[in-house]
Amino acid sequence: MRIQLIIFMLLRTILNSAHRMVYPFLSVFARGVGVELQTFSLLMTARSLVGALSPFFAPIADRRGRKFGMLMGISIFIFGMFIVAIYPSFWTLAIALMLAMVGKFIFDPSMQAYFGDRIPYHKRGTALAVTEVAWSFAFIFGIPLVGFLIDRFGWSAPFPLFTLLGLLAFFIVWRIVPKEDTHHEPVMNSREGFRAVFSSKTAIIGISIALFASAANE
Repeated sequence: MRIQLIIFMLLRTILNSAHRMVYPFLSVFARGVGVELQTFSLLMTARSLVGALSPFFAPIADRRGRKFGMLMGISIFIFGMFIVAIYPSFWTLAIALMLAMVGKFIFDPSMQAYFGDRIPYHKRGTALAVTEVAWSFAFIFGIPLVGFLIDRFGWSAPFPLFTLLGLLAFFIVWRIVPKEDTHHEPVMNSREGFRAVFSSKTAIIGISIALFASAANE
């Protein structure tokens, strides 16, 4: 399980790098697609609005299984990166950023649920913290690589690489995650989950902290 934690930390670094690369290179992408910075900023707002729908994406892992959720998230990510790789434009970039957001918000809870099913409660926080290192690694390693590619080959250069890395991530998850999910029983009715969350003061406080932390980061 330790090896899997490290592997998934690296896989999340890929998705997080694609997510975070927009911030330091905002003006570069805006010039590349031929729009004003203000217009491109509206695209970032639209991406955040799509992210607000994440609670409706997360139950996929409960209904269809953890592996299905992870593979679905990666597939959406791959498609988003691919359309920019083959046809770089403002609209394909807009679609790609939103799809990458959706893919990340399907993959992340599926992965967290996968480890939550298998790791004892008293060790779960440490285990998930290992995978969260990917958020820092994205800026430490991913963003410099993106900057190098953009400097050498143009604003769309990172997208073919992310497409290939996404395919590699899909293959790795497909190979190492068991097909039969014996640690989890499918839940067809997600309303009970929402009801349990919003009836818990602890859960609401946790969501509020995450919301303010994300807002500060953005």
